[in-house]
Amino acid sequence: MLTDAILHVLYTLAQWRFLMLFACIMLALAASALPPFRPRADGQARFRSLIPLPLGIALGVGNLIFGPDISTVLVHRFGTKGQATVTGSYDTGNSYNDRRVMGHNVLIKTADERTIQTSFEDDDFNVYPPANGVYYPQQGDVFNVSYIESFPEDFIIISNDDSPWAHALRCFGLMSAVHEADGKQRFAPKSAEFRKSYEDALQTARAAGCKAAGSE
Repeated sequence: MLTDAILHVLYTLAQWRFLMLFACIMLALAASALPPFRPRADGQARFRSLIPLPLGIALGVGNLIFGPDISTVLVHRFGTKGQATVTGSYDTGNSYNDRRVMGHNVLIKTADERTIQTSFEDDDFNVYPPANGVYYPQQGDVFNVSYIESFPEDFIIISNDDSPWAHALRCFGLMSAVHEADGKQRFAPKSAEFRKSYEDALQTARAAGCKAAGSE
């Protein structure tokens, strides 16, 4: 399908965004020497040779910054839903922002009951919805994915649905708010504001089905 092919290209560009930045710059430099951009012997139209480089840099940087988010949103919108689990992890030998990049082996159960072996790395930012702070499933976690039907190895992780992992992730955030509010109201027990904040946070966590502090 044409849609799957386009999604696959966008997904691949996002995964190889650093390499694509270098490739865009190199291609732009090479294009500067082609007849449409090369200045004439008399030196006229020299500015034309400067056009490809900023264009190549803009495309490469745009893919570097926005590529993962765009591909994640599109694969979630047009992909096929499946269930997955992490079976193991490995050290990629690379670093990102002074942090070791880990890879994770994944099994995906597709909509037609096939089992696909694939993987992701924790600098892929392949989690929907996109966010600045990304949490990834760990070994044994069960979660839902959206994958490209013709390329099932290309997938994104869904963090806002009702999968066991997404539920645990949601409860982690809610319970963090409960513990923070509890610490404030314990430090200042006479504060009606802190007491109400704690009760509201606790009620929200319980409504979400989390095992909240103070629940029976």
